[in-house]
Amino acid sequence: MPDGVTPVNTANEPAVNVSIDVYKLLKKLGGGAMGTVFLAEDTSSPSKTQVAVKVLYKQHLSSLEFLARFQREAKAVSKLKHPNIVSSFGARESAVGIEGGAHYYVMEYCDGEALERLIKRDGFVPWQKAVNIVLQVATGLQYAHQQGFIHRDIKPANIYLSSAGLVKILDMGLSKNILDSNQSFHTIDGSVLGTPYYVPPEQSQGLKNLDGRADIYSLGATFYHMLTGRPPFDGETPANIIIKHITEKVPNPQRLRPEIPDALYFIIQKMMAKDPPERYRDCAALLAELEPVSRGEMPLSPSAQAAQKVFEEQKLQAEEDARFLGRLFRFGKFAALALALLLICLVGRSVYQGLFGPSQRDLMNRETVSALRDAGEARLKSEDWRGAYEEFGKIVVLAESGGAGDAVVDSEARSAKEQRTKLAAKLAAAEEERRLKEFDEQTKPEAEQKKRGAEARKTEAEQKRPVEEQQQATAKKEEETNAAEAQRKAEESRLAAERAAEEKRRAEAAAQEAEKQRQESRAAGERARRKELNKRRDALRTECRDLGKTALDELSRIEKKISEGITYPQFVELFRGGWEHVPSFLDNPELKTLREELKDPEAEALWKHIRAARDSLVKGQATWREKWEARKDQDFDKETWDRELYTAIEEAKAAYEKFKSME
Repeated sequence: MPDGVTPVNTANEPAVNVSIDVYKLLKKLGGGAMGTVFLAEDTSSPSKTQVAVKVLYKQHLSSLEFLARFQREAKAVSKLKHPNIVSSFGARESAVGIEGGAHYYVMEYCDGEALERLIKRDGFVPWQKAVNIVLQVATGLQYAHQQGFIHRDIKPANIYLSSAGLVKILDMGLSKNILDSNQSFHTIDGSVLGTPYYVPPEQSQGLKNLDGRADIYSLGATFYHMLTGRPPFDGETPANIIIKHITEKVPNPQRLRPEIPDALYFIIQKMMAKDPPERYRDCAALLAELEPVSRGEMPLSPSAQAAQKVFEEQKLQAEEDARFLGRLFRFGKFAALALALLLICLVGRSVYQGLFGPSQRDLMNRETVSALRDAGEARLKSEDWRGAYEEFGKIVVLAESGGAGDAVVDSEARSAKEQRTKLAAKLAAAEEERRLKEFDEQTKPEAEQKKRGAEARKTEAEQKRPVEEQQQATAKKEEETNAAEAQRKAEESRLAAERAAEEKRRAEAAAQEAEKQRQESRAAGERARRKELNKRRDALRTECRDLGKTALDELSRIEKKISEGITYPQFVELFRGGWEHVPSFLDNPELKTLREELKDPEAEALWKHIRAARDSLVKGQATWREKWEARKDQDFDKETWDRELYTAIEEAKAAYEKFKSME
């Protein structure tokens, strides 16, 4: 089984080391658009036979189209029994098994690799090996075609090379049973069946009644890919590649691999002919031409075969002439001498023509071209444009395949191309004229019926005209009356609207004036309130200023005594004697009003700094007391405490100065 591309949607496939029916999945071999192929083990077999199990993706279980296609593939695998086609494994009443919601079928497992991987690894396939592969594939296709199946997707990924050298055809997912008239084949979501690099023109165009020659075309494209390492046509998009398959000539593989024999180029050309009738009629005809090449016997090109036939006919004629001259020689020396001179002249003429004249091949090509040209001109005279187009096309094909290099043939080919260009325009115009004529024929009864209907309606209209004129006059008068009434009402509505608009404008002006007065009143009240507030703030600042000065003086006095080196008992006496002004300032109701109600920032800053100085003093006093009571007074860092207290008092003084300056 081939190691294909692993699908991105891995949740759609079962995991390895699980069992489906009696088959234990061992590892994943590959996957494609339909499903995943696993290497599995038949647990019901005593020898644990290895098989290949193909499982349909779960996402396709709800699609009747995919289920039917999977069923067709399984039936094709079970029905086709041939050494060059992968076969089904085991015996089942139904081709597709269903286990735990999974749809699957079982095939034989072959150890080897896909042709696609071989080409990617080696770059190309030597022509001798490629011929052997094509022979085996054509043999398998011949059997499938005889059974009524066409593959419709022959490509390197679907050709498998076993380790024993046996070639097998894989993936019958697009196969079609041409013997089953009830079978319907449609593309999935309107897409083209097949692979663009190998799809035949008739299949890409969606034509019906495909036959085995479609597989021969795809096999020819695969043959070209094997020999050169690249497909015959390439493009930026699948549509570009398909258009090239339809319109462009097959490139010569010898330009990439000069060692490829001419015979293989001619065979690929015939396999990939644009029109199916120009290809091999079946795989048996292909095998008949390809088998001699596999034995080293290289058949000649069609033009070379024609030239060889002419040469053999001329050789037979020369031998007949020689026998005739031999009979005449018996009549005497003079006759013999004359005949000898005649023979020398004939030989000299042949030598001259061989050295300086056209070759037998060129002469044959010229005769063929002349006959084709006469046939084309005859069809031109009879105005058979299609036939003339085909006759001149044969001249072009002959020049490109075997007549290149002969000036006469090349000139005829150029003339034929010009004729084909003119005929193509005529054919297009004739086709357009035919389509228009068919359209006219198809629409003529309908047009006549419409004409009769129009005439009948015209007669009826003429009969109804007086009544209609009276009705129209009455209707016109009513319309005029209605229009006058509507105009009067419209004028009344306009005047009413103008009055309403004027009243609205006056009301809006009054509202704006009232709003303006309200805003002015609010502004005056706000100014009065601010004036009163500022007056009150100044009064409160005056009351708090002296109290703050007193609190700062008390803190400075205590800090100064500490810096002079007093003892703890002296500090306690000092602390008790002059501390009441600091808490009085911090708890002062006027200061609280300034801070909380009037949101005075300077008052808030002064309060915070004096509180910080107080907290530093209280904290140091508590620590000093603990050390003194423990008889470790000497361990108290009085200098650091003094510096911290001094810094806090200085910051409080700066805040006080700012507070005082704002009055």
